[in-house]
Amino acid sequence: MSIKSVQKGLTLLELLVALSVFSIAALAILDTIGATSRVVENLEQKTLSHWIAGNAITELSLKSKWPKIGVTRSEVQMSDRDWYLLTKVETTARDDMRRITVEIRLDKDHESPLISRLAFAGKWK
Repeated sequence: MSIKSVQKGLTLLELLVALSVFSIAALAILDTIGATSRVVENLEQKTLSHWIAGNAITELSLKSKWPKIGVTRSEVQMSDRDWYLLTKVETTARDDMRRITVEIRLDKDHESPLISRLAFAGKWK
């Protein structure tokens, strides 16, 4: 006489394997979400930095005065955050041109800028 055993439910080993597969998948998803949020934050900072630098260059070009050679530091608030600008006005090979570099930083004392934007200003004759 043979007795057939009918299994109902999961064994402990099957449950542990399923749990470990689920946890590995969950960790991969969390890692992807974290990386995506860092990329979005970096993209937001770069976009706002370009807007601020563009505004600074436009302000310089709209002034009626010829930009003086030198370095200027300023602070701008945009999107509930303080941004630090370093504007360099330099001479060029031509006397009627100025080279303008605007660097944007998140921290006043930070060495490397988020972005650096270059423009040239010409003197009207």
